[in-house]
Amino acid sequence: MGDDSSGSRSFVGFLLVVIGIWLLLARLDIVDIGEPWNWIPSFFILLILWQMVRAGFRNVIGPLILIAIAVVIQIAIVGDEYGIEFDALWPLAIILAGVTVIVRGRWWGGRRSVTDGDLDILAVFCGSEDRITTSSFKGGRVTAVFGGAEIDLTHAGVDDPPATIDVTVLFGACELTVPSDWAVERRVFALFAGSSDKRRSVPDRTSEPQLVITGVVLFGGLEIKN
Repeated sequence: MGDDSSGSRSFVGFLLVVIGIWLLLARLDIVDIGEPWNWIPSFFILLILWQMVRAGFRNVIGPLILIAIAVVIQIAIVGDEYGIEFDALWPLAIILAGVTVIVRGRWWGGRRSVTDGDLDILAVFCGSEDRITTSSFKGGRVTAVFGGAEIDLTHAGVDDPPATIDVTVLFGACELTVPSDWAVERRVFALFAGSSDKRRSVPDRTSEPQLVITGVVLFGGLEIKN
């Protein structure tokens, strides 16, 4: 069984470097950042981009939703200070909705597909319950925004381990039920959220992982069980 401590430490180190450079430029009067706390949404954006890179950009739509929300919040906080009128930017919401419709082919709601062992689940303001039975599971993407996704993998198999699932959870939950003989490695960054492994039986730590879980969980939860 793996955990996500290494990835979390890497991001914290990266974030400290960015903050240090930013504060140094401010002390040298090269940039004017104002109150550092006003830029918390930008740190969320850095976090999401970091996780997208770590996941090899397997899941794009979910993280882009989070980035769009963070951008809107960031503009609302500092827009007036930099001469950006928030009211003038509301068409961005329409543009974002249009792009999502084009990419996803539908409006907000639930979506589930498994093609050639590749999983794609979208749960926005709704719940999703799925059982995967393919013997050649490769992984996929799970996005839960103000919703929940329950995925049963107990009857699935992995031909070429590890399978990789990239999760994006915002104010939601993702529950994965895996076979008892699967070794699972977590590389998930959880902030104001939970990421727990509640399996009753766990293979030896030296076992090659059958499943790797990457992604980001904000104000929500990720649970693994068998």
